[in-house]
Formats: sequence, C-alpha cells, structure tokens
Amino acid sequence: MRVLLVDNHDSYTGSIEQVLWQVTGVRPDLVQSEDVDLESLGRYTHIVLGPGPGDPHDPADSGRGLAILAHAEVPVFGVCFGFQQMAVAAGGRVVRAPRPAHGQVDTVAHDGSAMFDGVPARFEAVRYHSLAVADPAPFRITARTPDGVAMAGVDEARGWSGVQFHPESIATPDGARMLATFLGLAGSAPVPAPPASPGLPALPAERTRITRKDTLFRSHSRKSCSFGGVGDVGVGEVGAWRVHREALDLDDAEGAFLALYADAPSAVWLDSAQQAYGMGRYSILGAPDGPLDDEIRGSWDEIEQRLAAHPVAGDDALPFVGGYVGAIEYGSGIGRPGAVHLVHLSRFLVVDHLEHVTHVVAVGPDAEAARAWIRDAVARVRGAAARAPAPTPETYAEGGIQTAVASIERETYLAHIGEIRGWLLAGDSYEACYTYRLRAPFAGDGLGAYRALRRANAAPYAAYLRFGDGDRDDERKRAGTREHDRDGGHHQAGTREILSCSPERFLQVRGVVAETKPIKGTARRDPQRDGEIAAALAADPKTRAENLMIVDLLRNDLGRISEPGSVEVPALMRVESYATVHQLVTTIRSRIRVSGVRAAEALFPPGSMTGAPKKRTCEMLDALEPDERGVYSGAIGYFSRDGSVDLSVVIRTAVLEGGQATIGTGGAITIDSDPQTELDETIAKSTPLLAAFGATHPWA
Repeated sequence: MRVLLVDNHDSYTGSIEQVLWQVTGVRPDLVQSEDVDLESLGRYTHIVLGPGPGDPHDPADSGRGLAILAHAEVPVFGVCFGFQQMAVAAGGRVVRAPRPAHGQVDTVAHDGSAMFDGVPARFEAVRYHSLAVADPAPFRITARTPDGVAMAGVDEARGWSGVQFHPESIATPDGARMLATFLGLAGSAPVPAPPASPGLPALPAERTRITRKDTLFRSHSRKSCSFGGVGDVGVGEVGAWRVHREALDLDDAEGAFLALYADAPSAVWLDSAQQAYGMGRYSILGAPDGPLDDEIRGSWDEIEQRLAAHPVAGDDALPFVGGYVGAIEYGSGIGRPGAVHLVHLSRFLVVDHLEHVTHVVAVGPDAEAARAWIRDAVARVRGAAARAPAPTPETYAEGGIQTAVASIERETYLAHIGEIRGWLLAGDSYEACYTYRLRAPFAGDGLGAYRALRRANAAPYAAYLRFGDGDRDDERKRAGTREHDRDGGHHQAGTREILSCSPERFLQVRGVVAETKPIKGTARRDPQRDGEIAAALAADPKTRAENLMIVDLLRNDLGRISEPGSVEVPALMRVESYATVHQLVTTIRSRIRVSGVRAAEALFPPGSMTGAPKKRTCEMLDALEPDERGVYSGAIGYFSRDGSVDLSVVIRTAVLEGGQATIGTGGAITIDSDPQTELDETIAKSTPLLAAFGATHPWA
C-alpha cells in the first residue's frame, strides 16, 4: 500500500499523516499540492486530499487538487478543503456556510454508509470551515450536522469519498477508524485511539535533520553527527567537553545574580520565579565572559553546528550543561525567525529550587581552568549569601505617571479586527493572533525594574536578558571590564535588556521526548469569585475553541517530526492558576525524530501567537499589523550541549533599549470575537507591565 497525502498548506495535515502512518504502518508521501507530479499518480494505491485555507473555486487556493481528481484512477478521500474540491470537480458549488465553524465540536449524524462502519450513528467531530458544499450536492451526502450542513459524501462511480469535518482532530474520536475504512484496513489493522495518554515510554530514535520546501518537511538521516540526546556523548569523543561543578546549599538566584552578574555588560538569567505545574524547578544564570564563549546572530544551522562541535554528556543534576542562551525573535515565515541573539555560557550557575541547591558549573576541555573559576565563583556566592540581601526596588504605583504610545490608533485597531473577521468568513483563516506594540520613555535601572516585576508577576518562565553592544573582543571579555551609567544604574548605552514574565512553555526537549504547553484562555483572579471564574473559563465555548485550534495546530507541527503514534495529549484544556490569573492550558508530547534545535525550527513561530492555518495567517498578519513584533511572540531559553532544549513563548515581556520600554500585546481573534472586548483584553494584558515603568495604556 502506498498513500499520497496532498498538503494544501494547512496546519493540520501533519496529524493526518500521523494517523495514516499508524493505520498502514508505512509513512505516506506528503507532497504540497502544487508539487504533485500528475504523471506519477499511478504509483499510489490511495490518495488523500488534505484540508487548507481559501476557496476551492479559486485556482490560486486549489493548487493541483482539481487536476489530481481528474487524473486519479485510485480511491480518493477528501478532508475539509479536499472534500470541497471533490464537489467542485464533480460540477457542484461551494458557498459560505450558514455560519463559520472554527474549532467547533458538533454532533454529526450519518446514514450508515460503509465509510462509517463501526462509528456510532451520532458522533462528535471537529469543524474548521467557513465554506460548505451547496445543495443539491453533485454526489450522495452521507452525513450532516443539526444545521443541515453536509459533513460527508461519496461518489461511488469515481471512487471518491470525503468529510467536511477534521478526522485527525484530538476531539474527533472516530476519525482514525474512518480513514482506516477508506484504506480497507478497518478490520485488519489496529485503529489508533485518540492521542491522550499519561506518558511516553522510552524509544530509541534515529536522529534526523529537517530540510524544507516551504511548509513541507522531509527527514534525512544524519547518523554521522556527533550531537545527540541526553547522556549519549562518549567520554573520549573527539571535541567533547566535560562538566565540572560544585554544589552549595543555597537557593537564592536573585542574590547570586546580583553578586556575580549585576554589572556584566552581557548576562542572562532564566528565572524560575515561580514553581508550578511541573515547570520552574531550575534557574540558570551566567555571562558570556569566558574564553570559550561567543554569540550567535545567525540561523538554526549555526546553532546546531556550534553545539555539535563540542558535545557534552548529560548530568542528572543539571538541565543545562553549557550551550546557548538568549532570544529568538518572531518571524512571519514558518521556521524563519526575525533575528537570533544567543550567547554561549561555559561558566554559569544552576539553582535547583526543588532541592534548594545551587550548582556552580564550568564546562570545557581545561579542568584546571574550570576548577579555578568554580573556586572564585563559590567564594563570591557564599560572600553574597552572608551579607544582608539587597533591597528590592519598589515598582511604580499602578496608574503610573505617563501615557504610553501605541503603534496603532484605537479606531484602526477596531477596523483591523473587522478586516480579520473578513478573513474568517472567507475561509482564509480560522483564528488570527493580532498584536501591536506600546512604547514608554524609560532610562532607569533595567535590572531593578525586573526585580520589582518578578515580585509582582512571578512566572515559571521569567527571564532577564542583558545584551551589550556585541562588539567586545576576547581581551575585554576576559578582563571583565564594566560600564556604568552616570546615575550608577545598570542600564547602559548600546545595551538591550529583555524583561519577561512568561508562564508559557514553547518547547522542552529531553532526550527524544518533546513537550509544548500552549495557553489559550486567560481570566483575572478575584478572591471573592475565584472558583467561579476558573470554572467559567474552562467551560467558555469561545475559549475552548481557541485552545482546541492551537492544540490541533501543535499536534500537527509535532506530528511532522515525530515517531508514528507518539503524539499525545496528557492534559487537555486544564485550568492552571497563577498569582493574578487563571489560564486554560494544554500539554502535548511526542517522541521526536530530529534534534532539539530542529524541533524548535519546526514549531517556530509559536502557534499560540500566530493562529491557524499558520502559513497563510502569518502572511496576512504580517501585511496588516502596524509594527514588527520583535522578540514579542518569539522564544526565550536555552539550547544545551547535551541536546536538551527549553524555550518559553515571549509574552508579558518588555524590551528596554534606546531610552524606552517596548511592550507587545494582542490576542486571538475568532469568529466569535467582540472587537471592544478584544481591545479591552489587550489593555488588561499590558497594564501590569506598563505599571512597572510608570506608564498607563493610552486607551485605558
């Protein structure tokens, strides 16, 4: 059996690939529609036309879909857009549905046709569509929703069948069975269960490297590469570095940072200011001031190549054994960041907040140099611990003393939300995360502002990054020269500081297991109604639809780079409660077939900050948004030399540069969005950050 899966530039086709792979035991050929070789269709036993944005009547949207149907001599199954293409090819019409359904779980009733063997007469399925096959349909309709919209159909003469809903969705439990029936395997092959299970067993996986042609991922073996998973680096491996460390019974990341790095021209502090929901155990702090340290301003390739040059065996006590730490800016191209700024740490501290231990760590080939640095750092950290703690700066009083400037006028924002609604109605997008930026003058102490901010907005993925001018030579680095503002603060000319209080995990990789935890849905806490607010958030249909769309998107992104059947959802739409807000969070895991760096590339930019389908939605947002996002909507974290990766989604973050603070804000726009409510939500999200710099929102 050989299956061709046609990709119509959707964000869910990777999950269809996973289902087909599980059902058949053979990975399908996943090819973008415009790249399909019509002369080679005879090589396949089955063809699946995937979902996608747009109108099947429009050749620019339909690619070669209609030509594939005209040439196909084997059974064809259409999903959503593919189903609509079948209707057009058979002489029918596709029109706007009575109401768009994006991330909507609906009840579908079928007529008992063969494609529904083993499926209850009424079952739940997820809909992602604005258009629908018009009546009278050019083939037999075999299923409908309560509103009368055609949900499935069959053309026996042509050997075509298809569904309007999404069988691969986490919330369509019978979808895999329908695909197995189409392939003639329902009775002979195990049908995959819905992908929700509590854990992933270990599975050796050959590392692979992704190459891409636009959104199409293909895997190619790279067995010869020395860079691998945790703990698989041989002691005598060429180029390998060793870990040297000393443990102290201290748990004060803030005090340690002030003692060692407060005045460093460049320094990083991945700050687990809050431990919650399996996140926030470790804080990592250091400066790129050693002879082995450098920085990366380039590509994913450069990150992977530099890590591979000097692999380090994993250490059970450490999440990070040296490597690159920093920020990856948002970019509207899939896998293509706007900019990368990572610094290398060969000498650093890891604070374990669970064991209440601080590990002083040096990594490299020179054991004596490593031990000498550790002795000095230990003395400085112990000396700082013996002194009275530095007072925490007070944040400005809420209400502020100045008004921030928005990158867009209020009326334009509301107009843009209306324009996005047009995308949703036309089927070009299901959900779009629209953002803008706020700027306020700030020439004060950036580190002081961060210390105040982390007290008021503690988060498991908090971070303080300070990047100097980037032109320091090795002599200056080793000399450890420091610069100060005239007022004695830590904000330096030519310096860029990033202050983040993000609670959201973009990607964590340990060995071959990858995890992402998208957040969609936020509600402010109120001691008088806390339980009621949390319950309302979990039950809100709009919020659940937003979350479901991003969950399915990230299952797709992971599915394209993962072992078959390994993508799972151990926690679907659970409420997580933080100091000031409740959030609706989903956990997604898989066993990846690529390195951690390539996994980050495959998932970038974070789906919770784009919308779906990702490719087209990003393109349209890029043309509409008034300003570049910068680091907002990107990622902050580390790439470790043992293959581990841990990155946050950059939200609730301020950038200090050039005498001003810049803050991004925004939200997911869906068909149910109310423009004024969305506007108010952007004000609420940005207000705590603005207050830290003595500013208010201009529309508040």
